[in-house]
Amino acid sequence: MLGRLLWMACLWMAFAPVGWPKEKFVTGFIQIFPAGGCELNKKAIRCDRVPLRLRAMHLSPGFSVLVAVDDAPYEYVVTILDSLKRNGFNDVVLMPPFLGTNPSRSVNHWIRFVVDGVVNHPFPMVLIATERFRTWREHLVVLPASEFAIVDRLATARIGRAGCAASAEEIPKDLLESEHRLLLFEHADDGTRSCLLSRAATSCAFLSGVIGLTNVAWGTGDLEAIRSVAGEIGCNVRN
Repeated sequence: MLGRLLWMACLWMAFAPVGWPKEKFVTGFIQIFPAGGCELNKKAIRCDRVPLRLRAMHLSPGFSVLVAVDDAPYEYVVTILDSLKRNGFNDVVLMPPFLGTNPSRSVNHWIRFVVDGVVNHPFPMVLIATERFRTWREHLVVLPASEFAIVDRLATARIGRAGCAASAEEIPKDLLESEHRLLLFEHADDGTRSCLLSRAATSCAFLSGVIGLTNVAWGTGDLEAIRSVAGEIGCNVRN
């Protein structure tokens, strides 16, 4: 939770105007919640009323509208973003979810690679699926079903083996502070399973295995995205 708050604070500071102490700027900070509700500048509002309320606020020139997604369902986020665009709000800054996009319920099968560790900058993420859709933070890798199945077997096998921590609290404090590691998610139908690999070494071994899959035709950008995740953990996976 502390890491998430620090991450959101860093994003807020990154987009705060230089003259903030001298002049009170009027801005729009939208939060979308998992149950489908919204807040605008910390006040509850119906999500479909947000654009109208923003227009009535007379936002300061040059100041973006910020949208905090967290783990709100995919459809709610798409609806808000499309509504803002239709109403002329084109300068929208998305404050991305800490653990990645909560995909649409129509996307039945996906895999995600997340870096876990002390947060001092935004970590790259990779989401693998068999269909293309909008994501809020991850690099999306789209594979044919047959190739996705190969990656999925590897992910499922890794989740089923020993060495997965249920939470960061199970990891010794010295490792928690000194190493980054991989948080692996695998979603099938209505269930999501995860594995928090407690060591950088075991995380690197898994990611090396992913890149080394000979029957998967990874695109160049896809390989670099996976290598970026690995690099944050301290791996050099150049198969």
